[in-house]
This record gives sequence, C-alpha cells and structure tokens, in this order.
Amino acid sequence: MTDTAPVTNGADDQQQMAQVAVQKIYVKDASFEAPNAPMIFQDQGQPNIQLNLNQKVQTIGDNVYEVVLTVTLTCTAFAAAAAVFTVPNTRSLSPPN
Repeated sequence: MTDTAPVTNGADDQQQMAQVAVQKIYVKDASFEAPNAPMIFQDQGQPNIQLNLNQKVQTIGDNVYEVVLTVTLTCTAFAAAAAVFTVPNTRSLSPPN
C-alpha cells in the first residue's frame, strides 16, 4: 500500500511525489476483559464509553519508522434495583435452627 502526497520545492515549480509505503501491520499488544460475563450483557442500562487514542513514533532505520497507535476503549455499565415487599400471613422467614 502506498500513499502519495504532493511536495513542492520553493525554488522549483515542479512537484515531487513523497511516498509512504506500509511495510508491515501487526498487533503489538491486545487485551480484553469482561468482568461479570455473561450476566453483564443482560443489563439494559446506558453504558459509559470512554475512548482514548495515543500515538508514538520511533525511528528504527534509515527512512524507516515504527508508528504505534494505541486505542483504549473502556465501557462501563452499572445498574441497581431494589424492592420492598410485604408478605402477609406467613411465618417467620428466618432459617430453621
């Protein structure tokens, strides 16, 4: 895959094409956590989603660079339900001795 963009020389009207060639694409690190799965997928609440992007460039040779794009996506969902019941005409609900 090669992307080109015109680069102009201030002293010259001719345009030269700068080339960027993708040499390798790889996953450097990956992690996925789903606490409380599979029950968490039953929640009907609206999740809180946070997306963070970061990049780092490192020279690894003449005109060769490693560009690391870090994507962190955090999704949290909380739900709580409570109820108060009255149960008439019942014996004590205490566990037997």
